[in-house]
Amino acid sequence: MLRNRRLRGFESLETKRLMTCDVAFDGESLNVSCDDAGDFIFLNNVGGRILYGGFQDIGSSENLTDVKITTRGGGDAVILQGFDIGGDLKIETGDGNDVVTLHDVSVAGDAKIDTGNGSDAVFMGGSFTGPVDVDGDLKIDLGAGNDLAFFQASTSVGGDAKVDGGADVDQVFSSFQLTADGEIVFKDVEVLI
Repeated sequence: MLRNRRLRGFESLETKRLMTCDVAFDGESLNVSCDDAGDFIFLNNVGGRILYGGFQDIGSSENLTDVKITTRGGGDAVILQGFDIGGDLKIETGDGNDVVTLHDVSVAGDAKIDTGNGSDAVFMGGSFTGPVDVDGDLKIDLGAGNDLAFFQASTSVGGDAKVDGGADVDQVFSSFQLTADGEIVFKDVEVLI
């Protein structure tokens, strides 16, 4: 008998906000700018088409010259896969515990990854997903926090390669996978294998 019993349903504990990012692409420059909440950015190139989130077609990658991704604060994840960028790549995730992953990416200019403060991880290349090639300079700034840079497959740099761990305990794995025509500098990191 349920007459005196109160049935309970689901309670709303908090309001959920979906990812809030602005994506702008003019046929050459791709700019992704997000708010300061935790964001998930997945950009891949399939059959010459740039896909955002795995399915939203942004346009042709044929004349792609520059990619800039800015996620600001929060715990962010950025995945870039299968791109030939004719110019520069710049990724800034801001403060928070962030993960940046590049698979099968070629950059004709410079590549700069700045993860801000927080316990961050940067993964370059993958055994099954392809190497990362940068014709210019590569700079990875991990900021303060316990960070990790992992070169999983061949990462070749035409200029200088610099990994700056910032404050706290930072590690670089598989550094032998990183080659550069210029100088290779590891600052404030412990280099393992």
